[in-house]
Amino acid sequence: MKKILICFLSLAIILGFVGNAQAFTQRATYQIPTQITTPQEISLDSLQDAFDEFSWQMFVGLNWPVLPNGAPDIEKKIGETDVPGVWQFWKENYDIFLPDGSLPLPWGEQQPPPAICEGQENLSVMRQIGKRPLLLNASMQPFRDGPLIDQNGNYARFQISLNQVMFDYIMHNSLYNREGQQEFKHSGNQVNFPEFQPGENNNPYSGDPGAIMVKTSWKILDKGVGDDPNQFHAQKVLIYTPAGEGVNESCEIGQVGLVGMHIVAKLKNQPQWTWSTFEHIANAPTQGITPPLPSYWFYKKDCDDCLAVNTQPQQPWNPNQPGTPVQVVRQTPIANSTQAINTSWHKALAAINPDSVWLNYQLVSTQWPTQPNNPVDPSGNPAPPFLANTTLETYIQGNTPNVSSSCILCHNNATDTTGSFSDFTFTLSLPESIQEVLKPSSKGQTK
Repeated sequence: MKKILICFLSLAIILGFVGNAQAFTQRATYQIPTQITTPQEISLDSLQDAFDEFSWQMFVGLNWPVLPNGAPDIEKKIGETDVPGVWQFWKENYDIFLPDGSLPLPWGEQQPPPAICEGQENLSVMRQIGKRPLLLNASMQPFRDGPLIDQNGNYARFQISLNQVMFDYIMHNSLYNREGQQEFKHSGNQVNFPEFQPGENNNPYSGDPGAIMVKTSWKILDKGVGDDPNQFHAQKVLIYTPAGEGVNESCEIGQVGLVGMHIVAKLKNQPQWTWSTFEHIANAPTQGITPPLPSYWFYKKDCDDCLAVNTQPQQPWNPNQPGTPVQVVRQTPIANSTQAINTSWHKALAAINPDSVWLNYQLVSTQWPTQPNNPVDPSGNPAPPFLANTTLETYIQGNTPNVSSSCILCHNNATDTTGSFSDFTFTLSLPESIQEVLKPSSKGQTK
């Protein structure tokens, strides 16, 4: 037992934890934490709780209301009204890796929308049909994957957003196209995004955040069939469908509601990154447990003719037409300790606004490396060993090694277009596919 305790204490030191538990009591701040707060008693369970607290701190800070320049508005509080958050002013992958490999626009400037969307309102564009870009192209399906279709027959949409630290690193090293990545490799370099840099005191919010990725999933809201935007973090967008086999290019104005969110942060001395995942509480019930809610976005109760649970709809896939709803269940229950932390944060958010949309979101878990510097295991022996979001890893849930979803184990295989390791992100492989498959949009195509 003493040996185990020393091991966990050493881990806390390696991971750069804050030396006291002060931040455990801090709630609802715009500040982004730069390190984990050490629990008073060190164990695997208490460290998991510490990472789950960190996840909620990140979730609140990144969804904080913003000023016009994208900085957090410290005069406002999260959930007073539903407005865009900090991360929604970041660069999306499609704004960085362009079809012709050209130089992306500077931070704070957006790429123009696809030509078919021109003449409509100046809104952000939802253009990704699956978690992985270019899902509708058959050659881009190396994993067990498929679209996520809600009970109204609408295809979910997805985004991958990078913070300025990641964007600046990509720009500085010309990693936004194949040629730049090849030159980077030939110069003897290896992709290594900046870590968080904690401050020198025990304030968990001092120092500087490093690389952060946010991956989100969105449900198209249809008021005509009862979808209530007030139940979601919602936004008005241009819903874009790229042309594909049997699919016409289209673009229309619509409203979407957030249903899933990964937050991926490269903390100091954690080369495997830390992976947090949140979901809307009404996405899907847990397998083997009587569904507590009357209805779900991606599950139908007492359905005799639905698809088998967690099974992809059959092709062809056409987002311009109603699809076959999927029947999703959560295969791994949310841990009791994580549920308790969710309840604690919900109380803090309700104190700001008892009708806050953020009360409809819950942390599923946080995956982190227990042995970040293990020379034999580059995955760092992640805890928990498996982690899945029902909207982002719908079809690969479970606890089967090398098959079921594990954020760290999966992204340990990430490479760029040269085949070189890309620091746990698949985004640097996008130039290879996007430059070969995507073609510039042209006006006059079928809407």
